[in-house]
Amino acid sequence: MPRWKSPGVVFHTGRWYVVGHDHLRDGLRTFRIGRIASVTARSRHFTAPDGFDPVAHLTSTLARGSYRWQVEVTIHGPLDEIARRLPRSAFTLTARPSGVLMHARAERLDGMAHLLASLEWPFAVHHPDEPRQALKNLADQLTAAAERGPEQLPQ
Repeated sequence: MPRWKSPGVVFHTGRWYVVGHDHLRDGLRTFRIGRIASVTARSRHFTAPDGFDPVAHLTSTLARGSYRWQVEVTIHGPLDEIARRLPRSAFTLTARPSGVLMHARAERLDGMAHLLASLEWPFAVHHPDEPRQALKNLADQLTAAAERGPEQLPQ
């Protein structure tokens, strides 16, 4: 069981994480709290080192993580506003004459489709082609919802 010093509990993109020093592996570790099966309380106390930032550590760890999809999209909107809408751990943004080039990592394309659809600016998917189908599927779901009357909802 890992024992921790300098712990940090961080909420990020819908999940809770704990970040701290693992004495068994002698290094910083990050765990999703929902995956921790058991915890043993210890009587030892630890002091966080100066400058330790669990949020910065978590976001840099997640940014280096492996994802199934590498997606490239141009968004036609202001860079600073787009940056405020996207989690920095999974996106890089670069201002270009044609718009803001977004490189994104995603595990699921349906989630990427929802995120892109939530933006208020036009966008174009460069690659891969698979996000286009996820966007079409979402458009079909939204069209069906827009055409469905309350009497057509399941009881």
